[in-house]
Formats: sequence, structure tokens, C-alpha cells
Amino acid sequence: MGNTAIAKLVVRFFLYVLLQGVLLRNASLFDYALCYPYVSYLILLPFSFSPLGSLLLGFALGISVDIFYDTLGIHAAACVLMAFARIQLLNVLSPSGGFEANMSPTIASMGFNWFVSFSAALIAIHHISLFLIDASNMSKVGGALLQSLASGAFTLVMVVAIQYLFFPSKRKLF
Repeated sequence: MGNTAIAKLVVRFFLYVLLQGVLLRNASLFDYALCYPYVSYLILLPFSFSPLGSLLLGFALGISVDIFYDTLGIHAAACVLMAFARIQLLNVLSPSGGFEANMSPTIASMGFNWFVSFSAALIAIHHISLFLIDASNMSKVGGALLQSLASGAFTLVMVVAIQYLFFPSKRKLF
């Protein structure tokens, strides 16, 4: 990984944290579905990124968001779990020849259906763990699962919108 790729990752990290912490901190749909597009940072890491680096970046991203939200590590825990699941999911989805080294999982490179399936699985893991940890009470599990479903759908729409806005594709939309 070259210096420019590392610089892009660092700049993108701070942009996602600031976007989430400053602009989208109170973004919600009907005061129920929360939007967490910062998770797309972990989704868009290059395929060749090291597993340990993914876990460390997941922790750093989550703890940075926890600082803005004044939470006690729930975003960090959810992001580390998501980073771990990403590693496992990529091992399962890897073609026989492997992925190209510097390629990232974007709509432009992998196609709409693959990207949405991959992102939806990771967002679901992140949101379910986040809201279950936040619920911290067995009587609130049903509400936490419903909120994670609604928030996951809202976040997925935002992640796809970010893809079309900032990672333009020469392919058709679908």
C-alpha cells in the first residue's frame, strides 16, 4: 500500500468521523431510525487490507464516534465486530483467484447487487450488536431489533447514496 493510499485512508477516516459526529449526530427518521453512514469506511477498506489493521481501524473508528456520542464504547465494540465479520465474509466471497490488490468493494468495481448484499450483511451485524449492547436489558430486545432493522435500512440507503455521489460509476445504475 503506497503513501497516497494511506493518506486517502487517513483523510477519509477523519471525514467520516466528522460527518457522523458533527453533521449526522442527530439525524433520524421519525425519531426511530438512526443513520450511521460512518460504517461505510470499514466497508470500503481495500480487499488487501490486513486483518489486524481492519480490527484496529474498526476500534479507532468506533471509539472516535463514541467520543462524539458520549457513549462508553458501544460503537467501538460494534465496529470491531463488524471489522471481524468483514474479514470472514471476504474469505467466503473471495473468488478462486482472489481480489485485485488495491481494489475496494464499491458499486463501480463489484456491481450493485454484490455491494448491497455485502454492505447489508455488515450493516446488520453492526446495528444489531450496537442496539443490543445499548438495550442492556432483556425486556428491550424486541425494540432493539426493530430499531436496528429500521436504522440498518436507513443507513444502507445512505451508504448507497454516498457511493453514487462520491464514487461515480460508468456502469448502469442497477
